Amino acid sequence: MTEKEFISHKFINYMEKKDPDDIEVNEFNKIISHETKQNFTNKYEIINYILKDILDQKIKDINKLKGKDINFQNKLILFSDDHFRFLDNHPKKSNLLIKISFISKYNNKITAIKSYINNFKSIFTQLIKKEVEKEKVRNVDTNVIVDAILYTLHGVTMQLKYEKSYNYARAKKELVNFIYLGLNK
Repeated sequence: MTEKEFISHKFINYMEKKDPDDIEVNEFNKIISHETKQNFTNKYEIINYILKDILDQKIKDINKLKGKDINFQNKLILFSDDHFRFLDNHPKKSNLLIKISFISKYNNKITAIKSYINNFKSIFTQLIKKEVEKEKVRNVDTNVIVDAILYTLHGVTMQLKYEKSYNYARAKKELVNFIYLGLNK
């Protein structure tokens, strides 16, 4: 296990019992001190350190969609498959992301989330504009649609976490249909 993996593992476990407001930096530094020289100065530094790699990988996965020679609906299906597979395979990381993204006062202090949101919007704007140019989807205000996709994705993710009757297959179907049918000519 690398140092970063070790710190991530310890922080994710630490956060299972805490809300982001309750993070004690000195307490966490003590938890990791026997295995690493890393020393954090504030909770935002820790959160950014942990989330950066997770969110950068998610952006790489989304970015791969641009090179796929498939229709937009299938790109949405692949995207949602990746997203929900991540949630399902990494419940502790998913819980951390949900906890932190739900607290709006952190939005300006967590650069990893800001970067993810900006990259997500950029990639999906490019994907939709390309489909509009090919006349595969309606001409739309991409900024509004991309925001709707981002916030719908967040809402569906929250619903998956808090509603036990909601499942990944249903969430994927509803998300893809919401997006694609809204854009379809």
